[in-house]
Amino acid sequence: MKRHLLLTGPPGCGKTTVIQKLVDLLAAEAVPMYGFWTAEIREQGVRQGFEVELMSGQSGILAHVDLDHGPRVSKYRVNLSAMHSLVVPEIREALESSRERDAVLLLDEIGKMELHSVDFREVLREALLSPLRIVATVMEASDAFVDPLKERPDTEVVHLGAIDRDLLPLQIAHAVAFKRDFALIGETEALE
Repeated sequence: MKRHLLLTGPPGCGKTTVIQKLVDLLAAEAVPMYGFWTAEIREQGVRQGFEVELMSGQSGILAHVDLDHGPRVSKYRVNLSAMHSLVVPEIREALESSRERDAVLLLDEIGKMELHSVDFREVLREALLSPLRIVATVMEASDAFVDPLKERPDTEVVHLGAIDRDLLPLQIAHAVAFKRDFALIGETEALE
């Protein structure tokens, strides 16, 4: 069974929007959710960095042009302490919860900035082997960590643009709520 779902596509194709709509749909069904999404930090209309927002409501700076330490990705410096103090504990909490009840882990995104955290990579590997169902956005470009995730037999990969983005959150929510195979995503019978 395809228990995990990776959403991919070029920047700006709607991956984060799909995750945010999915959060609303799963909340309406009272599905236990954990995870995070990223949001742009803009100052006077210019992107200055990224914020990480947890399902629990906590948030922190993921990367910013004004940081003076941390790994560099493009013009940004990655704030590894946000990954270690916010994101990694959120995933650990999801792992604990999954021992007692069905839960879904939503990750936006497994990308270059996030992957600079060794702890994030390790806890993600644990999550992939747990009872959790994972829905994550991933970079379209080839990556030494992400490429093997895309090849896992228990993982379905959906390229945005090849499917209706308005319908996709409904299909994913249906698969999660009814414990369906993510391999059905994109097929009309997934909603029947």
